[in-house]
Amino acid sequence: MTGTEWLPSRAAELFGLDPVDPPALPACDQAPVGVTAVIPTCADPAADRQAHLIQTLRPLAASAQRSGLPLAVVVAADGLPPIRLAELERALAALGCPAELLAVSPPTAAGPGGAAAGSAASTRNHALGYLASLPPRSPLRLRYLLFLDDDSRIAPAGVAALGQVLQAHPAAIAACPAIVPVSDLDSWRAPAPVRPAAVPLPGPWRGGRYDLLSVTSHGSSVTGRVVGLLVRASPVLTWVAGGGRMFCPVTPRGSSEDMLAMASLAALGPLLSVPQAQAADLARATPAGTRRQQLRWGYDHAWLARALAAVGLLDPGVRALTWDGRHGWREVRADDGPAGVLVNPDQLGVLSRMLSAVAENEETATALAGADARELTAAAATLAATLRWWRETAVGAARWPRPDLPDRIPDDWADLRHGLDSQLAHVAGNALGSLHAARDSRGLPGNLLFGLRQRGRPGPACRAGAPPARQPHDRWPT
Repeated sequence: MTGTEWLPSRAAELFGLDPVDPPALPACDQAPVGVTAVIPTCADPAADRQAHLIQTLRPLAASAQRSGLPLAVVVAADGLPPIRLAELERALAALGCPAELLAVSPPTAAGPGGAAAGSAASTRNHALGYLASLPPRSPLRLRYLLFLDDDSRIAPAGVAALGQVLQAHPAAIAACPAIVPVSDLDSWRAPAPVRPAAVPLPGPWRGGRYDLLSVTSHGSSVTGRVVGLLVRASPVLTWVAGGGRMFCPVTPRGSSEDMLAMASLAALGPLLSVPQAQAADLARATPAGTRRQQLRWGYDHAWLARALAAVGLLDPGVRALTWDGRHGWREVRADDGPAGVLVNPDQLGVLSRMLSAVAENEETATALAGADARELTAAAATLAATLRWWRETAVGAARWPRPDLPDRIPDDWADLRHGLDSQLAHVAGNALGSLHAARDSRGLPGNLLFGLRQRGRPGPACRAGAPPARQPHDRWPT
């Protein structure tokens, strides 16, 4: 099978800027102190996303009012019917703060390479483009942008804690809270941050290339996430007004926009993590929903390996992370082969055998991969062949320790019981995405990515961070 999916010809098409030569942007501005919340929403037959959004808006407005924090809200609604738009208009009017509802029409044409133009990424870009077009003193343009999903919520004191951290670290572009998956937003109660400390995130750029290995294996502990993210508005809106964009709208399955957006921000300035500030993200309601989500992520991660290679931002050769309790994480590189990454090959070996077994049964394969089930046998064979090649190659390959990465938390029974099918779906997505890569003479994909995000706890090297931020106050200084 040969790939027909769109691939970028320039890094700017993937990241919205040239990471080697990012735009010169203002470090700060004189916009009034306050936060503009940017929230996308869309029509979803499987969930009442607008009800969740209203659940998000009310406590956000109440928290801002109690603290005296100026708040504005921009909701970008993709393809909603008039009755839903009217409900959101009423909810925004009841907030008592400047607010705008942007009705984004469903896409009438596909984006580059057939990628859908309607996605959370394109909807957020629409909202940012609208804000960038407003006069600088518009009541909707405040000093910080707060990114939320329509099924997420920031802790009552979380925004103030993130704002205090950015005030204490003027070079930083953004601050990220800790993300807590929850089954019910209304019952979630977050602890109040006490002397929140800022920890600089390592970032996705190493030696002028995108560090796909670390970002894939450790996710938000390397790059942070968009949910609950607080960003300096002036640099981002100046960048957008100049023709840039923050979110990549052309990933094949419409996921991974967080990874690419955070990489773009990291090219503009340091990213900080504030673990004591929390944001809740609503978990998928059913196992089937989780499997679909993980399949999309896995597929787009495999596509990202090809996209990065197309613009010269992927390290040559295969880089892998291996784990054992005595040595911790070690990086292994094999230059005589494809280009890409493998995360925890031992774990992948177990999942590969399971995937091959699932692919043999049509009913089980359909439950896992849906419309992709007919390709699952070939995908499982590609993963198995790659791992066989790796076992033969890695014997004499160079390796070195990675103490900068968090120590691995071993999978326990509870994790396997609740997460094994989602792990399998993610790796199935990796394998399905790899089918679109050109093959070498051994039948291996020319660019590959196989691996799950690893559960981890910070080791000694990871705990070294920035000095503690100032104690948060009920009201921000003007």
